[in-house]
Amino acid sequence: MRAMRHSQIREVANAGFGVPDVLPFWFGESDRVTPPFIRGAASRALADGATFFYTHNLGIAPLHEALGRYISGLHGATSAELSP
Repeated sequence: MRAMRHSQIREVANAGFGVPDVLPFWFGESDRVTPPFIRGAASRALADGATFFYTHNLGIAPLHEALGRYISGLHGATSAELSP
């Protein structure tokens, strides 16, 4: 086993461990606690009945628009139109 080469994802993870400005998303789950405002929003959504996983193929329009505004603020104007 020791002679086996690490997977590439393991190599990326090893290179990022301990680097303060690198978020550990290489294994799909952060080692940090989800911030309170996100946990609160998730709790409210569950209490409101938002328990379905799948959404429309074009996404959730308000989320799409909010992300468009956010990205526009970072990188300049974008279009919030949903394209097929």
